[in-house]
Parts: sequence; structure tokens; C-alpha cells
Amino acid sequence: MSMTGTQKNKLLAIKDLTVRFHTRFGVLYAVKNLCFHVEQGETVALVGESGCGKSVTALSIIGLLPQSIGEISGGYIKFQGVDLCKLPEKEKQKIRGSKISVIFQDPMTSLNPVFTIGNQMEEVFKTHEEVKKREARYKSIEMLRMVKIPDPERCARSYPHQLSGGMRQRVMIAMALSSPEPGLIIADEPTTALDVTIQAQILHLLNDLKKRLKIGLLLITHDMGVVAEVADRVVVMYAGHKVEEGLAESIFRHPLHPYSMGLLQCQCSSAQNRGKERLITIGGTVPNLLRLSRGCPFADRCNRVVGKCWDSFPPQQIFDQAHEVYCYNPLKEML
Repeated sequence: MSMTGTQKNKLLAIKDLTVRFHTRFGVLYAVKNLCFHVEQGETVALVGESGCGKSVTALSIIGLLPQSIGEISGGYIKFQGVDLCKLPEKEKQKIRGSKISVIFQDPMTSLNPVFTIGNQMEEVFKTHEEVKKREARYKSIEMLRMVKIPDPERCARSYPHQLSGGMRQRVMIAMALSSPEPGLIIADEPTTALDVTIQAQILHLLNDLKKRLKIGLLLITHDMGVVAEVADRVVVMYAGHKVEEGLAESIFRHPLHPYSMGLLQCQCSSAQNRGKERLITIGGTVPNLLRLSRGCPFADRCNRVVGKCWDSFPPQQIFDQAHEVYCYNPLKEML
């Protein structure tokens, strides 16, 4: 159950989402009993190490799990009150790209190298709005201008390889916002491939567009520095489970779960790492999802582990209306 109780009026509401994959080695649960929501005009950051279930959650929302091995085996995903899990594929296609868009990590793998930027953007408008080519071209250039690309006409005539990484990412943002009714943007590691200066520009642009267009933004990342820049709320995932959720300010000032504290301490800018030759790290590795114990999946890497951590997954503990944790021995006493 989410800490916020009712999720009736949320832009995106996910409850008890469970995603499993049928592999030759057995059934793997990539996401288990996940609950969170995104409100209109809000940025929610989904954070955790690689393999914790962030991208699988994103693929579940847009209905792009590999059908041969992946399936949603429990829970629901409601967008604007409609359960996406129950929609037929044709209805999902109408929502995907028109109301829910994705910005992927590497735009070079998302943009077609043999078509110009203008051709690819025009296709978005022609698909969702059924406009003529001239109008689609005009709208494409206006969208490129909105994401602050200099000389958008020239950009529209260019091929992806002729643009810098930052420019390509701006094009992806423009395409994500080109739908007639943008509601939710899923940004999956949108700045990982960029240098620090361009990363800051892209984050500022995303934040500005979110406020101006009043859309919801689901930011998927492992970089807590990125989270600090733009997130309103943070959902911390580990081995497919949510282990902590709260306002970004609360998570950064008073992390409750040992894993959340570990993620913050791993940052170069953290107080614990200043002046040290070696960074603080989280010991051990992410567990094999095929061999998870019935207890807390973080138990074998945790310095606060107690006996019952090995027996069952910790229940939800709510510290206030904006901060919850799943831990038997959190980092501060219960209020």
C-alpha cells in the first residue's frame, strides 16, 4: 500500500506491480509488489543500482515487455484512471507516444541514422494528428525551437550523426513532447551519455518544460546528483522491491534505509568522501534474482542486519505523510 492512501486522481498510479520473466534457468521476478504514483506537474525519481527493476518498470508502463518471456503477473498500472494492463494492444498504441512518451539513454540507438531529424519528427505528427507534410514540418521546427536548439531549420535537415550528443538528446525530448496531449514523460537515464555541462543543461530544460506544460516526469537513474537537481519525490528500488520512498529533501537529509544511505555516500560530493583517496562503496553485489531469499534482499550487504531480516521481507513503516521505509532496523528511531 502506498503511503499516500487513495490514488484515484493520480496521473500515474502503480499498485502491487509484479513482473516476472520465464528464463531457461527458472522464473525471475524483476519487479515485486511495487507501489508508487506520479502526479501532474511532478517529477518522481526511480533510483537504484543496475538490475534493480527500474527499466523493467518503465517497459511495463508503456507495454513493451518482451512478450515471449516477460509478463505482468500481478497488480495494476493506471494512467489517468485507466488500467493499462487490461487494454488491448491497439488501445495501448494510441496512448503510447501520444500521452506517454519515453526519452531513452542513448539517442543514437533511438534515432534512425538514414532519415533526417525533420523526417523522423514529422512522422510523429503525421501518426498522431494526421496532418499534412507541410504542417508537420512547421510543427517539427517549432518543437525544435522550444527545446532551445539553435537554427532549428538546419537541425531538421541534418542526420543524427551530424549532431552532438546534447543536441540529439534535445531532439529526443522534442519528439517526446510532440504528441497532441503529452501527459507523462518517462526519462530513462537521459543524461548518462553526456558530459557534466550538457547534462546540467538537459536537466534544466526538462524541469522547465515540465513546469511549463504541466506534465508528469518519471526519471529513472542511478545518479543521486541528478535526482538532487530535479526530483520532487524519490522511490528507491533494490532487487525489484521498493525499499524507501519520500520527498527528495527528506531522502537526502534523513535517509532511513541503509541502502539509500549507501547510494548517497557513494557520491563523490558526499561529506564522507571529501578529502579521501578512495570512495566509500556498498560492499558486495546485487543478488541473483533467481535465488532471492524470503527475507530482505539487502540483508547480506547491510551493516544493520538483524535476525528477522533473513526470515521475511520487512513491512512498511511510515515516519510521516511523506516518508516510508521497508526495513526492520532503519537509520533513526520511529517517531
